[in-house]
Parts: sequence; C-alpha cells; structure tokens
Amino acid sequence: MTIYNLLGESLVCTFILLLLIGCSNEDNQNESELVKYTVSLNVIQEGYDGKECWLHPRACKCGDNNDILLLMQPWVTSHSDFYQFLYEKWSYDEGENWTVPQSLESVLGEKWEDDDQIRICDVNPQWHQKSKKILATGVTVHYKDSAEYTPSPRETCYFYYNPDSRKWSPWKILRMPDLPEFFHSSVGCSQWVDCPNGDILLPIYFLRDPNIINYSVTVLRCHFDGEILKYIEHGNYLDLDRVRGFCEPSLIQFKGRYYLTLRNDVNGMVTVSDDGLNYKKPVEWMFNDSTYVNTENTQQHWVKSPKALFLVYTSSGRKESENMFRGRAPLFIAQFDDKKMCLIKETENIIIPNTGAGLGNFGAFDLNDHVSYVTTSEDMDEEALRKGANGRVIVAKIHWN
Repeated sequence: MTIYNLLGESLVCTFILLLLIGCSNEDNQNESELVKYTVSLNVIQEGYDGKECWLHPRACKCGDNNDILLLMQPWVTSHSDFYQFLYEKWSYDEGENWTVPQSLESVLGEKWEDDDQIRICDVNPQWHQKSKKILATGVTVHYKDSAEYTPSPRETCYFYYNPDSRKWSPWKILRMPDLPEFFHSSVGCSQWVDCPNGDILLPIYFLRDPNIINYSVTVLRCHFDGEILKYIEHGNYLDLDRVRGFCEPSLIQFKGRYYLTLRNDVNGMVTVSDDGLNYKKPVEWMFNDSTYVNTENTQQHWVKSPKALFLVYTSSGRKESENMFRGRAPLFIAQFDDKKMCLIKETENIIIPNTGAGLGNFGAFDLNDHVSYVTTSEDMDEEALRKGANGRVIVAKIHWN
C-alpha cells in the first residue's frame, strides 16, 4: 500500500512540493548550500487486533546489491514496554515491495535466569563492511509477569546475520568493564559508526548511581571480527542534571567529524567530536532563528546526503503535534548546520505525517549516496484507532538530488 491510500493524491503532491520549496529557500542561506530532495512513502504492513502492534521497525542494507532488511517486534499494548519476539522483512527492490514478516523466535528468543524471563528489544541493525555481515545491537530486558523487573540489569546485546548462509546467530551479551556504572547500561536504539578496520563506535547510556534515575552517555569503541563483538575502550562521560539526563544517543560521521544526538525529557541536545570518543559539552537542539526544537523525551536519528547532514525528530508544542503524547507525531526532518551546530529552520519539513498515533520509535539509515530511509510504525491504542491509525508500518524513502 502506498501513501496515496493514506493521505490522498492531492496531499501527497502538496507534501513533495513543500519539500522542494523548503529546501530551496534563500532567506538565510545560499541555494547552493541547501540540499534538495524528494520523499516517497510506502505502508508495508498494517492491521491492529486491539492487543499488539508493531514497534521499533529499523532497517539496513545487506551487501552491495541494495537488499534491505527490516527488523521489528510486536508490542503488547496493555503493558508498558513488554515486547514479543523479533520478526524480519526483506525488500529486494530498494523498498518498493516487502516479504511477509517471519518470526525469529527460534534463534533470537527469550532466555531464563532463575525466575527472570529475558528478552531483547530496542534493536538497530547495520551493515558491517569488514565482516560482510549485518550486525544488530539491542538491549536485554528482564520480565516477571509481563512487566519489566527493574532491579535487574539492562545490558547491551548483539547478534549478526550471515548473507552467505542466510542465517542469524543467537544473541550474546557485550561484556563490559567491571565498573558499577555499567551495571545498568543500554545501547537503546542507537545508530553507530562502522569503521574500516572492523571497529565500531557504539553510543550507550547508563546509570552512574542506580538509585538516581539520571542517565549519562558515553561512546564505546568495540571490535567485531564477524562473530564476537568485543569492548576495547570508552570515551568521556556526558552528563546532564536535568530530568533523567541523556538517553538513546545516535551517532554519525560526516566530513571527518562525529555528531552525537541525545534524547532528553525536556529537549534533545547535540555534541561533536574529532576522534569519535571524546565529545564537547552538548548544546540544546535549536534552530538557526534561536528557537528550541522541542524534541521532547523521544528519539532523534540521522540521515545524510553527500553534501549535508539531516536530523529526523519529533517536536512538541506544534499545531501539527498538539494531539500527540509528547508530540510524537509527525516526524520532521531538517538540514543540520555543522558550523553553527543547529538546524536550519527554513529546511524543516514533515517527512511522515501525523496519522493519529505516535511515531517516535523509529529508525533511519543511508542506503547509498542517493537514497536514505526512515522507518516507523503507529504506536497503537484505542484512541489512536479512533483517530484513524491502523497499526501501519511506514517507510519513507528520501531521494537526494
């Protein structure tokens, strides 16, 4: 199903036209500095049974032939953060058509520790060029009676897909240094950077004090040899003494520097590094007109063209998002000014519209220099159903001009 079924043909035409107008505005930037693009949307799954909906759909390339893998998992809507097992979908034509979801429970299912049921969630797959495998990172969560068992640790887990054998590995735990702050640490939906030598730069968030829910962030340097992901070192700690601190960081490399976006309950923040490990003091996410982005307590992720970085985010306090919890729909996109460390307001557009449900648990990746993707799903409940949502899984394909 295409977006025409979702919005209607006339609205789609207007949507693409606004993208082109917004990206060629010359009030504060020269036209040559702003990147033009178009977006096509595709609904690749839908349907809500009143009990479960798809959540955390995230995708990546597989090899050099532009095959695309998407991982997602059912969320039990009656329980906070209670997830079922992962499913996979594949596209072999750059996102136009997709296979039916296939369960990965047999290989990526739960484990047990005493009475704790341990599952994985918040998974982000990425292509690892050195090993020629898909490396997926995620989080372990302990459940008792379908509810998270909070005194237990959260740990970073990983697993991989081998295109030659077409098989997934079982999930394993990333072994961390024996430091008290890493007892409760999480990779949490993070985008990471793939280095040519097989290393990855993996941002995590963690609790320095388990009695104080105020998270810090650091970036790990790990090495993946095709089977084992091994911790090597970590960078400086980033702290914020404000409502839960920093969560769910996402990292990207652009023109030799590393940019890290950080979730916060009030407004996200951004920082930069020259070596990928040690970061400057984060600054608030703001526009070039000195107004706050107001990306309140939800994720932000990166996409890039050869010429510029873009941030995908939600924003509360807007007319477009006033009916949404924490402003979690629509998804916006704007070009990043890497010199001023802000978003260019004139380039902001809606990349996935508000359909009556939250869209904040999303993913993003770059297929190549010409195409990037944003993947999300409708966070369902009875109210979202009444507003017109239907458990849709939506893929936005960005065509860089």
